[in-house]
Amino acid sequence: MLQMAKFTSGAYPSNGEAKVDMGSVPTFSGLTKEELMQYSNDPFWIRLRWFLFILFWLGWIAMLVVAIVIIVQAPACKAKETLEWVQESAMMDYDLNNVEDIDNSGTSTPEDMVQMAKELGVTTVYMKNLINPFNFEDINPEYINKQVEDFLK
Repeated sequence: MLQMAKFTSGAYPSNGEAKVDMGSVPTFSGLTKEELMQYSNDPFWIRLRWFLFILFWLGWIAMLVVAIVIIVQAPACKAKETLEWVQESAMMDYDLNNVEDIDNSGTSTPEDMVQMAKELGVTTVYMKNLINPFNFEDINPEYINKQVEDFLK
């Protein structure tokens, strides 16, 4: 079908505008019910409908099976990691030059630090420069005294 286009412009077209009149365009409204009923009992369309129906359910079941397989084969959660001794609680810094008298005995002793650590729930005491960084078997000379050795024991 050949369509003719008609270009029109008003008496005074603004900005060079032009209108295109295409006439009436036929619309497709589909098949009527009577036309569709002619195909409903056709063997080709019956087989096609059954094929698509079965294909749909096979695809649905296949996706269900794949989802179950993915869930079953997924790796289990890792076991909860145990904490290292340095992660269990806070550390307390032990300073030889500044030991507080916790038991109010008049003298500050390493036992005062132990008592303070127990009261605070601290399980680790850090002694700055306790060992020589170049030889781990050498203890810093300022820590070599009877009180500190007893404290370390």
